[in-house]
Amino acid sequence: MHFFINFIDNPFFSIWKTLLILGIFFVLFGILVIYVPQILVAIIASILFLIGFILITMSLQIRNEEKRINRIHLL
Repeated sequence: MHFFINFIDNPFFSIWKTLLILGIFFVLFGILVIYVPQILVAIIASILFLIGFILITMSLQIRNEEKRINRIHLL
C-alpha cells in the first residue's frame, strides 16, 4: 500500500499521461489488427488456452484440498 501512495503522490504521475499512452497503444493495436487480422485470432486463441489451463489447474487444486479436508475429518 505504501508504494501505491508514493506512486500517486509522485509529481511526475498524471492520469492524463496514462490515458494518453493507453489510447495510443489501442489505436496502434487496432491498426495492426486491420492489416493483420490473424494476430487477433492468435491473441484470442492464446487467451482461451490460458483460461482453460488455469481452470484445469484450479479444479485439480480444489480436488486435492477436498481430499485433504475429508482425510482430516475422518481422523
